[in-house]
Amino acid sequence: TFDTYRDRIETVLARALEGWTIRRRTAEDGAILRLGITELLYFEDVPQVTSINEYIELAKEFSDADAPRLVNGVLDRVRKE
Repeated sequence: TFDTYRDRIETVLARALEGWTIRRRTAEDGAILRLGITELLYFEDVPQVTSINEYIELAKEFSDADAPRLVNGVLDRVRKE
């Protein structure tokens, strides 16, 4: 069910954010990270590195200057796990 997916995505996100010093995360950052995690976990036909790069580009377009580094670090951590 949707709740099962949402719970897993939120758990993975929380675990991947550990150790990051984030003063403020925008709604855009959260949406980008959740979408990226969803793609990494459930869209096996999309190469993971390609997926991460696409979400970094979204962060560059729709968030602040620090967001691409955050997105790269968090999604790469998810990819490695």
